[in-house]
Amino acid sequence: MAHEIRNPLTTVLRGFVQMLDHKHQQMGISDFDDQVNLMLSEIDRVNQIIKDSLNLAKPKGTQIQALDINSLLNEVVILMENEALRQDIEINKVLAHSLPPVAGDKDQLSQVFINMINNAFQAMGEKGILTTRYILL
Repeated sequence: MAHEIRNPLTTVLRGFVQMLDHKHQQMGISDFDDQVNLMLSEIDRVNQIIKDSLNLAKPKGTQIQALDINSLLNEVVILMENEALRQDIEINKVLAHSLPPVAGDKDQLSQVFINMINNAFQAMGEKGILTTRYILL
């Protein structure tokens, strides 16, 4: 249940607030900076509480299925676009064609990609180009 709360909170709500803030900045409007920062801070605080709760919860069973890695990576990149925008990072996808399906748990693999992209964002700081590439060995 915590995942169902956390995902919309951190992706949709946080992303929406960030997009509105970005639009206001482009228009030269800074009247809401304090409110936006407070909202983002509170969203982050709730996110941390949910994250801590998830760490205490028992892990759920894995759901192994055939996955299209390109589709999964596209979904994750869409989720991460708002954070990339906030940090002025461009995400460049290089997708391999004709990949066979991969057996795995969609949620776990999505989380791996999210963690990798977040780690890359943190290592880059602000501004840059992140290229994702999947190579079949």
